[in-house]
Amino acid sequence: MNIFRADPSNVGDAFCPPFIYFPFKDKRFLDIVNIDEKTIFERNEIIILGGGGLGRDFFKNKIEILLDLKKKFRLKIIGWGLGYDIVSSKSHDLISNTNNLISNIFDEFDLVGTRVYLENNSYKSNYFYVPCSSCMHDAFYSIREQNKKNKKIGVYSHKRVPLNKFFPDYDHLTNEGMDLLKVLNFISSYEFIVTNTYHGVFWATLLNKKVICAPFKSGLFSFKDKPHYLNKYFIDDQALDSAKSFPNALEESRNFNFVFYKHIYEKYGGV
Repeated sequence: MNIFRADPSNVGDAFCPPFIYFPFKDKRFLDIVNIDEKTIFERNEIIILGGGGLGRDFFKNKIEILLDLKKKFRLKIIGWGLGYDIVSSKSHDLISNTNNLISNIFDEFDLVGTRVYLENNSYKSNYFYVPCSSCMHDAFYSIREQNKKNKKIGVYSHKRVPLNKFFPDYDHLTNEGMDLLKVLNFISSYEFIVTNTYHGVFWATLLNKKVICAPFKSGLFSFKDKPHYLNKYFIDDQALDSAKSFPNALEESRNFNFVFYKHIYEKYGGV
């Protein structure tokens, strides 16, 4: 069984579950918001949870219910590409970098693949760095090769925290909907992407763009390949000069996902 936030109004959530890209035997899925104490699983069933930012407080009760069901049905639970937002500005003010990037919410899982890059991978033995599996989508290669860069700066923001009011002079798109190709083609049209979403940073990095991040939550500091972070809603030459691209990010991210899939396959004999 595959569990994730099946939100058709958020393109990042829609394309983050790994069963889209890997040959799992079980393609059934369940929206995490629909889990309750009456949810029934098969005994000894393998659960793949993720991706997405399921480590934030909003989902804590659902994770606790799932852990109770784990004991009841003797489930094996594997997290994949899981994110956290331990600190978040309710007023959406920009926050400073923090070391508070991860919690113990998934510690009772059998394996935890997290999109939080942990230096030296030194958190716990069952934790692995696994960036969002959306990097496995075939469109990234073809769109990256086009490398349009027709314009200098584009803004991609979370639908609930729009950035267009701060940057009215630039083209703007949000993460609302399920049209991944529309988003990737938008991102590919610019040299710089300004964003405040995990997938905005991640996808722009995969497409070899220079990324400027407006961080209002701690999960935006969790990347292996760091964007330039704003401390105020203003873009100047220093911000542009500090942002850099990572030409190998797509291949590296896909490799982390391949390695994690291989580990799961070898450990559990296929899923």
